[in-house]
Amino acid sequence: MRVLINAFACSPYRGSEAAVGWNIPRELAHLHEVTVLCGDLRAERPNWTDLTSYGLDRVPFRVAYVAPTRFISLLERLHRLPGCWILYYAAYNLWQRRAYRKARELQAEKPFDVVHQLNMIGYREPGYLWKLAVPFVWGPVGGAPNAPGAFLRLFTGTGRLKVGLRTLLNEVQKRLCLRARRAAKRARKIWAVTAADEEMIRSVWGRACTRMLEVGTDSTLPGTVHHLAPGEVLRIVWSGVHTSRKALPVLLHALARLPKGVVHVDILGEGPETVAWQKLAHRLGVEGALAWIGKKPRNEALDKMREAHVLACPSIKEASSVVVIEALSLGLPVVCHDACGMGTLVTETCGVKIPLRDPETSIAGFADALRRLLNRPEQVAALSRGALERAKGLTWAAKAAEISRGYEESAEGLKSADNADGHGRGAGYPCNPCKSVDKIVREKSADNADGHGKGAGYPCNPCQSVDKIDREKSADDADGHGRGTGYPCNPCKSVDKMESADNTDRHG
Repeated sequence: MRVLINAFACSPYRGSEAAVGWNIPRELAHLHEVTVLCGDLRAERPNWTDLTSYGLDRVPFRVAYVAPTRFISLLERLHRLPGCWILYYAAYNLWQRRAYRKARELQAEKPFDVVHQLNMIGYREPGYLWKLAVPFVWGPVGGAPNAPGAFLRLFTGTGRLKVGLRTLLNEVQKRLCLRARRAAKRARKIWAVTAADEEMIRSVWGRACTRMLEVGTDSTLPGTVHHLAPGEVLRIVWSGVHTSRKALPVLLHALARLPKGVVHVDILGEGPETVAWQKLAHRLGVEGALAWIGKKPRNEALDKMREAHVLACPSIKEASSVVVIEALSLGLPVVCHDACGMGTLVTETCGVKIPLRDPETSIAGFADALRRLLNRPEQVAALSRGALERAKGLTWAAKAAEISRGYEESAEGLKSADNADGHGRGAGYPCNPCKSVDKIVREKSADNADGHGKGAGYPCNPCQSVDKIDREKSADDADGHGRGTGYPCNPCKSVDKMESADNTDRHG
C-alpha cells in the first residue's frame, strides 16, 4: 500500500514530536511503501540537517522535504519576542500549505492509497492532506486538555499570561476551528491521545475515534534494574523544555519539604523559564540539591537518565511525553500526575501518580512519593522491574501495526462504499464515481435520442463539437491539469469545487 505521511517534525536524533515523526514512519516502512512530508520553520533547518547527517540512503522511507521560505523563517524568529508566540502558528500554517502543494505533485506522479496527518499532533493544525481525493486518517490527535487554572499562581507573569490566554483560545478553537472540523469529517480513522481529546472529538466534532498514545518505547535502549541502597542519596532526573506547563516549581516546592542532603536532582533542558526557576530554587533554599545540566544531545541526556533512580515529571499539560516513555525503556520509575498521556503510560507497577487538582495537592503528593522511596528503598528496584515490563507492551512496532490496520480499514471502507453502488474506485476517479456514472447514463439517453452513441473516449456528452472539447482541454491545461483518461468530468472544476467549499483562499 502506498502511504503519504505528513510528519513535519522528523529526526532520528531528537525526542518529542521529532521522535514520533521518525519512529512511526520507520516502523510502517516495514509494512508499506511510505513517503514522508517533513520540513522546518527555522532557517537552520534542524530536521533536514539531522536527516542528511543520518544519511538519506539509510532512511527506510522516501523523504519529501519541504523547505521553509524566508518569510516563514522570519515569522518563526519573531515568535520568540515577548507576546508574539502566536506567530509560530502562522508560520506553521504557511508551511502546511506548501506541504499540500508538494503532496498534490506527488499524488499526480503516482497516486497514494492512504494519506496520514501525523504531526504536529495538536488538533489546531490538521494540515491540508484531507483535501486530496484519497482516504485520509488523522492522529494521534492531542491538545484538548487545559492546564488547571489553580496552577497559574505558580507561574511567572509572562507564563501566567501565556497559559491563561492559551486556555481561553483552546476552548474557542475547539468549537470554532472549522478546518479542523472539516478534516475530522473527511477522516476515515481518527486516533486520540487522551480521554479529554477523545471527548472533544466525539462531543464537539461528532466523530468516532480510538485512543492511542503517540509515543512508543525504543527496543534498542538497554534497560536495567535500578537499585537504591539504604541511606543512599536518591538521584532524581527532570527533563524537558523550561516552559510553564512543565511545572518544575511543583518539584522544587516538594524538595523544600524533604530533609536536606537526601536527594539530588539533575535538571536537563533550557527555556524561557530557566532563570525564574533558578531564582525560585534559591528562595526555597534547595539550590544545593540541584544540578542545572542544560540542553544536551539525546544520547548524553539518556546517559544522565541512566544515572538516576527515578524520573520526576510534574507536567500539568502534556500529551504522553517522550521522556516518560524513554524512562520506562531504561527501567526508570516515574513520579508524575495522574493526567494527560502520562496517566495512561504509568501504572502502579512502574511509578507513582499524583492527582492533578491544585498546587498544594501536587506538591504534597510529590513530597510524599519521594519520602516513601527514601523510607523503603527496595521499592525503587520493584518499580524499576515494573517499568521494564511496561515498556515491552508499548513498542513503536506495536503502534505501527495498529496504525497499519487503520490504513487497511480505511482503504477497504472506501472500496466497500464504492462497491455498494456497483462501482469500484479506479485510479482516475477523483470525484464520486457513482455520480459520474449516473450523469453518463442520463446523458447517454439524451444522446441516443439524437442518434449519437457514446464514444469510448468521451465520457461526457459526445454531441459537443471537437472544437469545444479542445477549448475545455486548453482551459484545463491553463490550470495545470491535462484531461487524463480517468477524469470523466472536468478535473479543474472538480478540484475547484472541493477546495472552494473547504476554503475560500484555495490553499495549496
